[in-house]
Amino acid sequence: MELNRLTQNVNKAADADAEVVRKYYSNAARFQLREKDGDGPATCADVEAEQAIVSVILEEFPSHSIYGEETGWHNRDYALLPDQFIWVLDPIDGTSSFVGKDNCAFGILIGLVYHGKPIIGCIDQPILKLRWVGVKGKGTTINGESFYSGLL
Repeated sequence: MELNRLTQNVNKAADADAEVVRKYYSNAARFQLREKDGDGPATCADVEAEQAIVSVILEEFPSHSIYGEETGWHNRDYALLPDQFIWVLDPIDGTSSFVGKDNCAFGILIGLVYHGKPIIGCIDQPILKLRWVGVKGKGTTINGESFYSGLL
């Protein structure tokens, strides 16, 4: 397993999502809001941002499975294989805050699971330009700089 390559792809995917999010966030006539099967609001920005992430992942890892909050499964059959990577995406977590422009209380969530266990997680706040990435066995970074949080 190439954790460095996977981590680079997580960052590339978050960059693609953040570009879409910033485009819609700065546009006053941004989008139409729709209700997601009783699961809160969704916008065309959510769908476009998720598609951006999926494209980046599948370009580099075409056999990986992906589950996105907006569009569901990609390569679902591969998810049944024993040595499969599964990406879990929420392209805009906190859509209500995104739509209301409430103090930037929304973000991008990307997780990668291998053998049923998380190995990489990314939280990106595209408006504040803050990104946390945690990698199993390698620790956490904030905007690429190592970060350690110990007990006080």
